[in-house]
Amino acid sequence: MLRMSGRYLVLYACLVAVLGYFAYQIYTKQVALTKNKAHSEIIVAGNNIRTVMEQSLNALHTLAAVVDQSHGKVERFEELAARLLPLHPGILSLQLAPEGRLNYIYPLEGNEAVLGMDLFASSRTRPGAMQAYRSGTIVMDGPYQLLQGGYGVLARLPVYISAQPQSQSDQQSRTFWGLAIALIRFPQALEGSSLAELAQLGYQYQLWTQNARTGQPLVISNSQGDLQWQALADSIHYDIQISGLTWSLAMARSQGWGDPLLFGLLTLLTLLLAFIVTRLVYSAQRSKSCARDLEGLVSVRTEQLRQSEKELHRAQEVAGIGSWRYDSIKNGRVLTPQARSVLDWSSDFMTFRQLIARVPEAYHGAVAAAWFQEHHQKQKFVEYPVVVNELERWLREFSESRVTTVGVELIGTVQDITESKSQQEIIWRQAHYDSLTGLPNRYYLLKLMKDFMTQAQENGQSFAVIFVDIDDFKWVNDSLGHLEGDKVLQMLAERLSRLLPPDNAVAARVSGDEFVILMRRDLVQRNVEAFLRSLLTAFEQPLQTAHRLVQVSCSAGIAVYPDDGLSAEELLGQSDLAMYHAKNEGKHNFSFFTHEMAAEANENRHLEAELKAAVNNQDFELYYQPIIDIGTGRIVAVESLIRWFHHEKGPISPCWFIPVAEEKGFILDIGSWVLKQAVSDIHGLNGELGTQLAVTINISRRQLQDETFYLQLQEVLADLPAAAQQVVLEITESALVDSHQKLIEQLHRIQQLGIQYALDDFGTGYSSLASVRDFPLSTLKIDKSFIRDCPQDEQANKVVEAIINMANALGIKVVAEGVEQLEQVAFLQRLQCSCAQGFYYHRPMPLDELRHLIQSGMAVSTHPESEPEAAALADMVE
Repeated sequence: MLRMSGRYLVLYACLVAVLGYFAYQIYTKQVALTKNKAHSEIIVAGNNIRTVMEQSLNALHTLAAVVDQSHGKVERFEELAARLLPLHPGILSLQLAPEGRLNYIYPLEGNEAVLGMDLFASSRTRPGAMQAYRSGTIVMDGPYQLLQGGYGVLARLPVYISAQPQSQSDQQSRTFWGLAIALIRFPQALEGSSLAELAQLGYQYQLWTQNARTGQPLVISNSQGDLQWQALADSIHYDIQISGLTWSLAMARSQGWGDPLLFGLLTLLTLLLAFIVTRLVYSAQRSKSCARDLEGLVSVRTEQLRQSEKELHRAQEVAGIGSWRYDSIKNGRVLTPQARSVLDWSSDFMTFRQLIARVPEAYHGAVAAAWFQEHHQKQKFVEYPVVVNELERWLREFSESRVTTVGVELIGTVQDITESKSQQEIIWRQAHYDSLTGLPNRYYLLKLMKDFMTQAQENGQSFAVIFVDIDDFKWVNDSLGHLEGDKVLQMLAERLSRLLPPDNAVAARVSGDEFVILMRRDLVQRNVEAFLRSLLTAFEQPLQTAHRLVQVSCSAGIAVYPDDGLSAEELLGQSDLAMYHAKNEGKHNFSFFTHEMAAEANENRHLEAELKAAVNNQDFELYYQPIIDIGTGRIVAVESLIRWFHHEKGPISPCWFIPVAEEKGFILDIGSWVLKQAVSDIHGLNGELGTQLAVTINISRRQLQDETFYLQLQEVLADLPAAAQQVVLEITESALVDSHQKLIEQLHRIQQLGIQYALDDFGTGYSSLASVRDFPLSTLKIDKSFIRDCPQDEQANKVVEAIINMANALGIKVVAEGVEQLEQVAFLQRLQCSCAQGFYYHRPMPLDELRHLIQSGMAVSTHPESEPEAAALADMVE
């Protein structure tokens, strides 16, 4: 090798580079497998930590249960606490605080200074105590560095006791008694988790959280045991949520993720194989140069050829390739050892019948063509499966027939490609099927539709394209999260698959919550409507997610080939139009495509273009609906409502053009115009008439998420500084679902400008008590769907009464929407509802008509002290 010329060294270097690349791919895959295993282990460790902590918190539930059973009397507390502490080694002390006063502590030694402290009065303890009281569940606070060493967290549980009913007709109620508190110490609390096992498995780990005061990382436990922060190189992370606190667990491999032994072995094999191949080339060239000395070098050359054959066999073993030649006398193939290994055949000779017995019948023709290749005088390439011991393996065979001096010779190679075939199948499935539901994706659906159309043309038949969309599925993602939303989609896809008629229909998922079903002609005529009714029924059945029952519905549109379209895209478009028509008819329904729908869609597209022009030209007008103080009958605020009067079609419903504006991105421009115009109109009206009316303006979710919205408010109020106290921004319930923390920060910034907030449509499904508690709201607006049935419907009366009582208790004013009857006014007066609006009082009206109404003698609040009465709501869309 030392005497080789430079070109062989170049060849050797190239071979090392190529083989080294493949070796590196193998090594990289091994590293990925190791990391995947580590991900599973860190999840198990994180869940164990959560379980250990939750077991420690059971002590609080035990204290709460004892207090409840004793009807609030605390007896033998020290004895009970002394029994509980050994069961929970991680708890340093247990405490009870009736009505927030810390009267019971065990052990008391070292804690005498805090005995009797009022947790709700102290500025240091009040935030944590109030958070536990409001949440109704265990709330953890900390961690804090302990004088005893290590760190600890305070876990507080609100305790409620059952009040005994005074009579048999009274219902049992629960009353807040106080707080049960546990001081949990680390790292003792983590005993029983699997953290120590991570170090035994060769991992470095670090469990930390954020310091409550400094905001810096605070180490709770690590593999070194010194609780000193250190950055783990190339680590993986897992976040653990425990009663409001977030802990992070990081883990890295002590010796790195790769296997040094495997790396060294692959490097050695790369160099060895490159050397063997280079040596073969060199030997072949060397043998040619020595042809002139053939007689003297016959023995040397023979040995070289024998050695080269051995090396070739070894290379074939590595590559999984064997060779054969056809013996025309014995009528069979002579196999090399490598070929016998690939074919799993014990003999060095195989006949056609012996091979074909292992091959599935569908591939007999291709194998026969390759076997009898001598009649073709050309090369042949074929891939086919063989079944050995009930296991299927794929083989790739290359054969070549050539004419020699003794006749036609047939030679070839055979290679095991089972793993390659498996990878190809995985790639094909990933490209053609949806990874979430396992249904065909849009790409594969278009191919299936072409096949359906070809079969329909050949048979003179037709088929149906059914476009299915989940109604209001965005609510599922917003309220439950996208992970739970994906699980809902999986369950719906399973239901859909079970409903499909076998061999006559196929379903695909084409986008987030949209499915398409293809059904053949015979089913279109007889059973399509029955199938769709069963589909609607199946989809509306409750679904059990991880946290709650979810009920959804769907809408469907049907287009028929060839009546409604001749191409896949056209059929999908027509069925999509029919589906939207079903949604417009009230959802949970299905519609067959008609040409009138297409005409309506074209008209809507024309209106969309005109809407864009209207936005640019500000061709809108604001109407105002008075909001009345029920007690005094005076107007305390007006609600701004946008109107679009088309020059040909007349009034266009906001229910149509506002959703279009949201979808097309016009809503920010419309909202900006409404904000400026409404504030200017009412500020001018107040200045002209000497009134103190507030104007309420609905703000869409898009506006709240827009970074320029705060600047728009500043700009409007800079021109009219006195108008800030007269502006109430109305937020819809759906806006509170997204970006909770970010939204709170935005609302607090705007509140500092002097602007108030109101919550619209309260009780329709999005809002919760958490929304009322966490957001700086001044007014709740009861949805008109509840007011409509009052006072005749007892259930509606109870809902309205509960909302008003809750709001009054929290100091929040209430506005009842949709008041149309005197009986409703009397009912709301009895419940001490603050304000109302509706057709019973006034319909929406232009600004001039509102000015005339006030000038005509309608009682209006004119005193600054009545300004809070105007904190009602307003909609851009009624």
